[in-house]
Amino acid sequence: MPSGGISMYKATVIEIIFASPSDIKQEKKCFRDIIDEWNVINSRQRKTVLKSVDWEYNTYSSLEGQEPQAIINKQILENADLLVGIFWTRIGTPTKDFESGTIEEIKKHMQQKKPVMVFFSDAPVIPSSINKDQYDKLLIFKDWCEKSGIISNYDSMDAFIAKFRSQLGIIMNEDQYILNLIGNDNSEMYLDNSRVGDVYISDDAQELLKEVSLDYNGQLMSIMTLGGYTVQTNGKSIGTGSNDAREIANINAVIEELEKYDLIRATNQDRELFNITAKGYEVSDKLSK
Repeated sequence: MPSGGISMYKATVIEIIFASPSDIKQEKKCFRDIIDEWNVINSRQRKTVLKSVDWEYNTYSSLEGQEPQAIINKQILENADLLVGIFWTRIGTPTKDFESGTIEEIKKHMQQKKPVMVFFSDAPVIPSSINKDQYDKLLIFKDWCEKSGIISNYDSMDAFIAKFRSQLGIIMNEDQYILNLIGNDNSEMYLDNSRVGDVYISDDAQELLKEVSLDYNGQLMSIMTLGGYTVQTNGKSIGTGSNDAREIANINAVIEELEKYDLIRATNQDRELFNITAKGYEVSDKLSK
């Protein structure tokens, strides 16, 4: 422990590039918030830090006699480890060799055998605001994506947040390229602390699962009231009355982590009540040994 009480640790930095046409706005902020949230929950344990990058924040002025996209590729794309592409109604501005800068980034990233996540928004839009040429080209590209892998569609910001948060957790746990970057030492450390059978869960998720397993009814309640956000189980309250956005996001991430592995399951449409599953009890028993 260095002087001043600041705890230090070495970490692998994973750069995640945000790629989108100009009509994507809100998602960029959510993208950064979710990456920050992942770091808060996982970085110390995983010895891994995620860094969000995009051309607006991470490129610098440079006159090199090349088109701007080529310079962007050199400055940030070549070093990026994971790419997240998001589309709504536009394909973007054409480059020398591709339909748009965003598509160029996606296809060049794929050529390097690096992971790519692509999302398409189905959010409502004013018909008169749509550029038909842009939208038609977008549909062609979407068809190409569907034939090249798995895409994710969403129709609201809440849906995007839930899907990206969940999928980011999965790709950080399971993508071989990412695991190779983290390295054997970090991966083994993580697995030793967090693996139970085929389940990888954080320390916070382990603690919450244990509490739910001790609850007489095996229930977890997660509600937002005028007094704030509350999670209750086993006669205990977590974040009672909290209105802090970061704390709420962190608790929700832990709940979603347990849901992802079918350790708890929502019992109502509003996702306010959850029951522990048989698999949840099994994992909890193993954690207690």
